[in-house]
Amino acid sequence: MSESKYADLLLQILQRERVLHIFGIPGGPILPLYDALFKNRKISHVLVRHEESAAFMAGAYAKVTGGIGVCMSTMGPGATNLVTGIATAYSDSTPVLALTGQMSTRLHGRGYQQDLDPVKIFGPITKYSTRVTRSDRLPEELLKSIRIATRGRPGPVHLDLPVDVLDSIVEAEIRLPDRSHVMRPPRMTQVESIQPATELLLLAERPVILAGGGVILSGASRELLQFAELLSIPVGTSYNGRGAIPEDHPLALGRLGEFTPRACSNLASHADVLLVLGYRFTDVSMDGWSLVPDAKIIQVDIDPSEIGIGQCADVEIVGDIRATIEAMFASATSQLKKLRSRNEWLQKVQEAKSDRLALIDSRASATAVPIRPQWIMKELRRVLRRDAILAAEAGRCKMWSATIFDVYEPGTWIHSGGFAPMGYALPAAIAAKLARPERQVVAICGDGGFQMLCSELAVSIENNAPIVVCIMNDSQLGIINLAQRSRYGARVIGTVFSRNPDFAKVAEAYGAEGVRIERPSEFTPAVEKALSSDRTTVLDILVDPLEDPIYRPTQ
Repeated sequence: MSESKYADLLLQILQRERVLHIFGIPGGPILPLYDALFKNRKISHVLVRHEESAAFMAGAYAKVTGGIGVCMSTMGPGATNLVTGIATAYSDSTPVLALTGQMSTRLHGRGYQQDLDPVKIFGPITKYSTRVTRSDRLPEELLKSIRIATRGRPGPVHLDLPVDVLDSIVEAEIRLPDRSHVMRPPRMTQVESIQPATELLLLAERPVILAGGGVILSGASRELLQFAELLSIPVGTSYNGRGAIPEDHPLALGRLGEFTPRACSNLASHADVLLVLGYRFTDVSMDGWSLVPDAKIIQVDIDPSEIGIGQCADVEIVGDIRATIEAMFASATSQLKKLRSRNEWLQKVQEAKSDRLALIDSRASATAVPIRPQWIMKELRRVLRRDAILAAEAGRCKMWSATIFDVYEPGTWIHSGGFAPMGYALPAAIAAKLARPERQVVAICGDGGFQMLCSELAVSIENNAPIVVCIMNDSQLGIINLAQRSRYGARVIGTVFSRNPDFAKVAEAYGAEGVRIERPSEFTPAVEKALSSDRTTVLDILVDPLEDPIYRPTQ
């Protein structure tokens, strides 16, 4: 039997964390870990075509599974190619472990080829970044990194691994802790703040709950719904909070912020009490609405640094969101006789939801050519199962899907979040399919974003991870083109593609199915066939380039 190396031990620890896939591209310094993977056989390596995709995939995998995602690369340019994906995970508070190979410890700092310090590069975009310079410290540093990534407010971590550290022989038996030792600590919240928060909500005339990504991260969707129903409080979400409440529920306001209908945003603007759950007050989440001067804010976040940013809170609760909601539910249940009637407020909620649907329907023509994106989103929602996973790209295509395509369950809306990089949707969808092979998985891309990482189609084919890719093809960088037309006197430059490839043929070249769709009548049969197929299918959908998102509150 061959001797065990520290690279083998690293994989044993990841196995204990139930890691099933590692996304990456090999290079010389990281080869000991690849050799360990060859022998391990229990963790699958997914060979991506660009390291950026490896980081995107690890983040999406973590979002879908609720665990930690792992990506790895070689040193130098391999490490720097991970940066955008790790920054995305940092922005979204996603637990990702990035492993980078490094030259032998005796060669550090000598100016050799590809020599740079990735620890300094990853430092500002991770919760923890370090180089392991002694093999006997590797298990300790790995376990520490996993704890940091998953505890409190989750986020990415980075380990730089010299080749001689990975290649070192494990001389003595190392006792590894049980997995429970590296899980999140017991859920806690500030009990003393529960009573005043509950009383504000019971006595409110026009309360609204703002559910952000923290609700999803805390696994609090069920508790949120029960609490909202108990007190008859409507719920709006941020981009990352989508799925916290089924968006066809009577109390669901849908996503609030940029490009959302005025009717639903107005409800948040008129709220007298806001319960803010892991929701950031940013330019995006508050675009188009503002608080009334005397509105009371109850803010709950596991990260104390988020409290009071953007808006001052009247009641501050630092703690786990699920634990907080459970405590508030118990407190409210014992005081329901204080609950103020919400009939008039709930009637306004239903009127706003009706206005929103009417606005969408007014543009969602089933016959218009070029095809209207509104209709595509409505039809796609009708065809897909409730638990289907949608991975959304940045840009104009994101605006359509984030406003019109309803999300019903947590972990079914995979979005590039606050960092909003292009190229995200395709690799994210592939990772989602690997994590949940039984689910329908669809990527919504723009033609600009798709071209950034379209080579990852090969990963879908190689790993038998069939997905449906919907390219909203408007032959332009749509959201920036819109800004040029609306804010810069229609001085359009650098945003129109004069020569797009035939995306159906691009798909076929990779071994996928490719279909070009020019009329609405062609879409539904094509997507239904794609969903029933075991092949990745790319739908090149020619959409109206002038059909702007009309749901901006400024209109």
